[in-house]
Amino acid sequence: SKFEMLMWTIVYYAFIVEVIVCLLLMLFSYFPIIIRKPMASFMRKINSPALTNIMIFTVIVLTLAFAESIRAAAKHRHHDHHHADKMNHDIKKFRAERNSYLSFGTLFLALIISQFWSLLNRILSLEESESKKTMVHEALVKQVKNREAQSGLVEVAKGLKEYESTGNVTEDKESLIKTITALQAEIKQLRANAAGR
Repeated sequence: SKFEMLMWTIVYYAFIVEVIVCLLLMLFSYFPIIIRKPMASFMRKINSPALTNIMIFTVIVLTLAFAESIRAAAKHRHHDHHHADKMNHDIKKFRAERNSYLSFGTLFLALIISQFWSLLNRILSLEESESKKTMVHEALVKQVKNREAQSGLVEVAKGLKEYESTGNVTEDKESLIKTITALQAEIKQLRANAAGR
């Protein structure tokens, strides 16, 4: 019937699309960054519960199509000797078997694509999380270095100012040691925070 012809034509084109998508997902990690970045961005945009529902619906439809093709193939498996048109019977049998192979291949690829899609999305999420952690870590390290530089400059400027005004350093030795110890503790804490992130 026309409906069956339309259905199997759709399954055929779905199979071709799935082969292309499967190859793209398999080769994703080998693509240069200029291609990989837009693909990753596109994947993040379309990744939604609606897409999951579409995939589930597709798998169910393909499963039903496969079951129907098996039923049709079984129907035409045994040749009826009373069949008037043997050629017509053989054509129907061939189509039923072809449809069963086609529907099974399409169903199998749909399941593979869903697994590839899930794994790639996990990898992209991990990469994004790692990138954010690296950025935070670099910012903290920079902050620590700036703090160290500023603390050192403040102490030097203070010492120079005192030396210029009096000609000698009058700051109490114990007070100076306390200041240095406090600064070292602060720098150590900042480094620990940076390493913890």
